[in-house]
Amino acid sequence: MTSSYAYTGVPGGEPIELPAFYEEFLDYYPNCEPATKRWFVQNARPDWVVLDCGAHIGYYSILFSKLCPEGRVYAFEPTSTYHMLETNLRHHDARNVVPVRLALGDRAGDRKEDIFRIWGKAAERDVYPFTTIDAFVAEQGIQRIDAVKIDVDSFDLEVLKGARETLIKQNPYVMVELNHALGCRGQSVAQALEWMAGLGYEEAKVFDNENFLFKRRNRFSEAPITPCRIVLNFDGNSGEAPDQSVLDGI
Repeated sequence: MTSSYAYTGVPGGEPIELPAFYEEFLDYYPNCEPATKRWFVQNARPDWVVLDCGAHIGYYSILFSKLCPEGRVYAFEPTSTYHMLETNLRHHDARNVVPVRLALGDRAGDRKEDIFRIWGKAAERDVYPFTTIDAFVAEQGIQRIDAVKIDVDSFDLEVLKGARETLIKQNPYVMVELNHALGCRGQSVAQALEWMAGLGYEEAKVFDNENFLFKRRNRFSEAPITPCRIVLNFDGNSGEAPDQSVLDGI
């Protein structure tokens, strides 16, 4: 029997109802990434401007819409999942969310790439229009970015590289998924952490095993690179301890 809706849990709040979803993830949605969601619930402000890079079907975009009713959310999804994203945003009347059907990377332009519509299935090779966060922010005249959430299944480091000026000038919170998927692009978690250290990030807190939270404490300077200190967070409410294997090679 096909379900009419999927639901994803929100720590301390009502679950988010999703009319458009992937059946194979029905068991995943309800309890996915509780520590990451909890951090946003506890820290997001009503007027935040958020970039949701890899919005998928939109449950984070909808969460941000509710947490930041006076702000704006830009939801990037380059694959056909974009249509599910639009459906779910309409269902919640999330008018402060701007869906953007563009891929993000370290350079702009159309190019043929393998992009995962669903992690665990084969990547879909096609010609996708790419932009960078820096280019998008400049083109849209966005003056303020408070948080950037990145989950783009192997392109994560490239998205960070394409956001260099934004990260330096605006110093938003950055929550980025870093794991073995980077290997699909010949990259690693260690390389991503080294690159972030080069921008002056001294510490990364890890939520739900693989979501790394960065916030620069000081103004950017061209100082010698000091490796990031990794803080592994045990989330007692989720009952899940971080998996040390994600840090292999660091």
